[in-house]
Amino acid sequence: MKLKNTLLIVTVVFLNLSLLTSCSTTDPEPEVPFADQIMGEYVADSYTSGSKLINLPAVNSDGVIATLRVILNKISDNEANFVIVFKQSKSGVENSTQSKSDIIKLSKNSSGAIVGTESHGYSLSYMNDKVVLNIPNADPNLALVINASRSN
Repeated sequence: MKLKNTLLIVTVVFLNLSLLTSCSTTDPEPEVPFADQIMGEYVADSYTSGSKLINLPAVNSDGVIATLRVILNKISDNEANFVIVFKQSKSGVENSTQSKSDIIKLSKNSSGAIVGTESHGYSLSYMNDKVVLNIPNADPNLALVINASRSN
């Protein structure tokens, strides 16, 4: 009789443990939409025009200071666009120009970067709060690659 009681207790304990462990599964966190991950303002560290690398901010021989910002805007969960703001300043006088991309469909590549290309071939790649914009041109000397870091 004692053996039957012991077996019954052991069986009940195992059943309870199996029920507890099966109830403790956790669902994976849903991934934040790509556009939410990348949207924001970035300050360009450098750009390459053709084969010439320019570190930013840059100062030319006339004392003009050039800076560049990139603003990534959310259009939908998996669509964004970017605005490039190029600013020149000297002695307190500023001049800026803006260029805006078409809508970019976003996806994640095999290395985990968020990437996308828009209708003119302009592309972006985002990883670890850094964005690279590639703006091709038929003349390779006019192609532009911008490297920017998220501003705080």
